[in-house]
Amino acid sequence: ELDQPAVDLAAGANHTCALIANDSGAPLQSRSLWCWGAEVTVDGAESATPKLVRSAGPLQPQRLSAGKDTTLMLTTTGGILGRGANDQGQLGHGELGGLEADWSGPQTLSRSRMVATTWAHACAIDGERGAESVWCWGANESGQLGSPAMTGDPSGSASPLYVPLPNP
Repeated sequence: ELDQPAVDLAAGANHTCALIANDSGAPLQSRSLWCWGAEVTVDGAESATPKLVRSAGPLQPQRLSAGKDTTLMLTTTGGILGRGANDQGQLGHGELGGLEADWSGPQTLSRSRMVATTWAHACAIDGERGAESVWCWGANESGQLGSPAMTGDPSGSASPLYVPLPNP
């Protein structure tokens, strides 16, 4: 039974995750991640009850975002880590894969303050270019990566692409 306070929650298409403070008033390092639904365990099994998928430690989780079968985590240091489905590159670490149990993410983004994921792509606000800018990766069949480099290319990108936003 989870009797500690939840500090963040993300619901994907097939799973839900909660970030739990292991001790009220404790530092961020004492947070753990619990998930339930489809493909939350290392072997991809379903669980109708919350299962511990990441214990407290140096990960320093701050915020969660969940896609169809992918979970992304924004850390307090501005990094992004994820696990789960990566068949469209939605983990952003540069390679396509299947279901990935190990936490990994875009190495090129280290000053992020927000991350969002959906069915098979993700985007983040990051300060890599000196000012906060938008970066996206994953599937692109509808142009959802927003990058001129991907115009007409439905294959997507397994690495973050800069999204040039117009000046108002």
